[in-house]
Amino acid sequence: MILSILNRIQLPYREDIQNLDKRFGPRSTPYYVTLKGRSFYIIRTDEYYADERKYGLANDSLRVLLEPVYDKIFNPNLVISNCFEIERNSKIGLINYVTGEILQPQFDYILPSANEPNGIAYGLKNGRWYEIDNTQISLPEATNFDPIPILKTLSFSARNIGENVMFNSYYSEESEDNWDAHEIAMIPSFAEHLELTQNVENRYDSDGEVGFNFHSVRKVSNSIYAFFVSVYEKGLNVRAYMVGEAENLVVYNSENKTFNNTGLGWFDDTLPAPAYYHCYQPVECKFLNDSILQCIENQPFDSETVYTFYKINDNGNINRLNSSRYYDFTKYTYIDEGYFEGCFTGFIDNSEEDAEVNFWTREHLTIEDLDIMRNEIFAEYGYKFKTKKWQTYFSQMDWYDPRFENVDDQLTDIDRHNIKVILGMRKKMEGKEAEYTNLTYELI
Repeated sequence: MILSILNRIQLPYREDIQNLDKRFGPRSTPYYVTLKGRSFYIIRTDEYYADERKYGLANDSLRVLLEPVYDKIFNPNLVISNCFEIERNSKIGLINYVTGEILQPQFDYILPSANEPNGIAYGLKNGRWYEIDNTQISLPEATNFDPIPILKTLSFSARNIGENVMFNSYYSEESEDNWDAHEIAMIPSFAEHLELTQNVENRYDSDGEVGFNFHSVRKVSNSIYAFFVSVYEKGLNVRAYMVGEAENLVVYNSENKTFNNTGLGWFDDTLPAPAYYHCYQPVECKFLNDSILQCIENQPFDSETVYTFYKINDNGNINRLNSSRYYDFTKYTYIDEGYFEGCFTGFIDNSEEDAEVNFWTREHLTIEDLDIMRNEIFAEYGYKFKTKKWQTYFSQMDWYDPRFENVDDQLTDIDRHNIKVILGMRKKMEGKEAEYTNLTYELI
């Protein structure tokens, strides 16, 4: 993920860039950065294909600190002070731009030791943590590092990286007196490793931004920890300008030092707002117990309130739970009447150009919905329905296998509780369904 803001290259940088370009080839100095009064330049080889280019680093004396043999050089001072992260063959290392010392790429990623990076960081290699001291980065020491205290408060914002921002040297057309540049901020290697953002390598053409923060840590077992991670992105994607928020679940296994991550939902602030978007809201998630997670969100167009469920296994893997039931929540949690409320919308199949309405909205499930919800519980266990209506309805489901005259002995405690709640709600709605659903029509 890259942040860009229009700025202007000053004359000293321009002269250095021109000299480096003469030395390494046209447009071979794509980025520069000023750190504590000194400038540093990212240099690159001139391969035709971008993914084949290699990168190095030079200082303001035009001395090459790193030969251009690396896949990426990025993030000065963003994981450990006085250092750039460097990447080759998907491994991460460091260069101390003050001392010139190099820690060759060997780690899966490098984690800062605090939310505000300092002189210590931790790298993960072959399932072991190593402590890295920026006074001697080439000699990391194996350690029993626990990342949980750091992850609890870890956050990043491309708007708050201060002088550590890099500049794109060739953003706009070059002229004799006016070179423009964009500020560049790439997410740290640990965030890229966890795939926290949708566009890790996307360059925006205007005021792009990315940020994230870990929160709501939960201990799942002695070795498994789960975090919610909220991510914010804005800028240009392949279609148009976007402003969005995402919620992720990150699980850390302290035994094998591995992370797992899954996206829980994405909310785009730039979607238009006619009636059929009015119930489009960010995902909301919570733990039902130590291993089961419930998320609720609304989808655009023909939409309804949707519940999804995830389970964290003993090894820290995250699995989406699925069942044959349309209303999944009756299988995974003890429901209350709030599960019948939400935002439900749809288009009316009306081809008349002068139609007065073509869209409907409800705030509650109907009695028919409740009947389907209750009967699909029995159907999942293979109940043979006595009425033609439900025989016909469930015969259309490829999962339905009618085998039993009675399935009461197969119902779980959750099933029995939820059937009781459904029947109770149905009784309340009889004769007053319109008051609950608040069905409205409109033309959009």
